Amino acid sequence: MIQVIASLTTNPDEPEALKKYFEIALPLVASVGARVSQRITMGDPVIGEQASEMILVVDYPSYQAIDDVFQSAAYRSIIEARDKAFLKYNICIVDDNELVPC
Repeated sequence: MIQVIASLTTNPDEPEALKKYFEIALPLVASVGARVSQRITMGDPVIGEQASEMILVVDYPSYQAIDDVFQSAAYRSIIEARDKAFLKYNICIVDDNELVPC
């Protein structure tokens, strides 16, 4: 399993763009066998500035599945909505082999 971490801040002025984005993105993610495993709402920062308002952890079965989502025509069709819907939108890949227990 490969996890994708999405660090997001939504744009409160663009609820329709956010709705459009998730209406296409969530079924697209599911279509490759991936699933959102965690949704974390960020609280007030203790030190520093708040990097984003939420974190989504998405479990993908393979790197190919990640490419299939982000390189698809369906995903390209919502880039404009994505850019309106989010003030911050960062995606990172974390391979389970890189995770170290605390």
